[in-house]
Amino acid sequence: MIRRPKRSSTTNKVKLESQELLIRENTATLYGIYFATSNTDFLLEEKKTRFSVRPNIILNADRVTTIFDYSGIIGSNQEAIFDGFFRGLSEGATLALDGGTESTASYINEMNGTPLTNFADTYTIKTIDVEKKILVAEKSSAVSSTTAVSFNGNYFIDLPQFTKTASNQDSKSVNKIINLLSNQSLTHIGVRVGSILEFKKTTSNNKRYTVKGIRRENGFEVVDVDEPITKEDATQTQIILSVYVTEKQNQERIARTSQPIMFTTAQEGGCTGPDGKDKPKGFGPEFQRWLQDDLKCCKCLVYAEGECSNDKCQQCTAWAIYNRRKDPVPGGAVPPYNHRDEDSYCDQSTMPGRFAGGWGAPKFNSCWCNTSTNPLSLECIEKADLICKRIGHSNYGNLPDPTGGANYFWTCGKVPAYMACNVQAGICEKVTTGDCKDCGNCFYKCTGVPQLCSDLGIPQADISDLDPNPPVQSA
Repeated sequence: MIRRPKRSSTTNKVKLESQELLIRENTATLYGIYFATSNTDFLLEEKKTRFSVRPNIILNADRVTTIFDYSGIIGSNQEAIFDGFFRGLSEGATLALDGGTESTASYINEMNGTPLTNFADTYTIKTIDVEKKILVAEKSSAVSSTTAVSFNGNYFIDLPQFTKTASNQDSKSVNKIINLLSNQSLTHIGVRVGSILEFKKTTSNNKRYTVKGIRRENGFEVVDVDEPITKEDATQTQIILSVYVTEKQNQERIARTSQPIMFTTAQEGGCTGPDGKDKPKGFGPEFQRWLQDDLKCCKCLVYAEGECSNDKCQQCTAWAIYNRRKDPVPGGAVPPYNHRDEDSYCDQSTMPGRFAGGWGAPKFNSCWCNTSTNPLSLECIEKADLICKRIGHSNYGNLPDPTGGANYFWTCGKVPAYMACNVQAGICEKVTTGDCKDCGNCFYKCTGVPQLCSDLGIPQADISDLDPNPPVQSA
């Protein structure tokens, strides 16, 4: 009797030419996909860097030769930004440097007395070491505001960003798949480094590709693949994408995820939350460590409480948090927790009754414990980090406050009824002008800690709805 081979009962398993077993994780229909073979395809090449880290700088004795040290990004997702922008540029190419959203690239270090110094200028490249992430360039005008030679990047007020000119763009061959639609995410359907992508219903790319990198360039989600692709604009075509992993990758992932991530304030493994230590005296190493942790608390709190899709509203949230921390009046939380001042961002993140988005909230925890892998979330965290570092612990750059002094906020539509009593009593006033008035958070400027209506002697029956038609909070 002839024995026939058994048919696999798992329809989601296929084999490569190498006989390596693949497991299908997901299949989706997509629009807005572009297959790029050159960095100049569809404005893909980075014309402006999008660094979320600040470089260390060394100034030569001539005060124009500037060494930008980005070696700290080695091993991080920021490497791709450096490589994609600088690879292919050569000696003599010119670049403009600014602060990204600001025309300045301002630096100040109150710890060692380095005064306000603006590095924004045009630079001519002398040397680029793409592997070590070092750029040597000549500044158009000499730095005269200080005699300092070494500049710690952590003290940049602005986040330095370089801009290319059209004459030094790189048109080298690449193999990139671009998602042009912001309302869909390849990461969300399981695409990650090592994934094997299989496309169907394209004109020229119905085959498999191995993912070697995924990131955002010029606001688009971009996937680098190992195999050659054919240039194709499939943005108007409904295509099918299946995402596979090898059986070995799947087993490794199961092993990694079999132990759940733990969020705990105790040193029992897992992630340890902010310790809420008091500010150390002086400006030594202990203070520097404390300041670094405190600004991280600020970043994670702004990420959890702010609006990722609206930069201005995210800044409004950061300023309200800052105002409440720095201002001894009211200096505290809402009833019934208004018994202790908020002395630091970490106090605000961990003390009860302060902020719903503090330690223990999923978004704060994912930020603090560095467990977020969603590119959109990481981009939001990076923006929050930039905002907190610009404001700092004392607004040393004297930046304007877009809230006009707001120190309390709630999600619009969820403002507690007792705030109307505080508005009626003249303790608080709602922010109704400027960039912060139409945010998903409603902001209030209070001269004292908000009180319950009963403590103010105002019956709640006498107050009206604060926001009959509140705006919808952004994601």
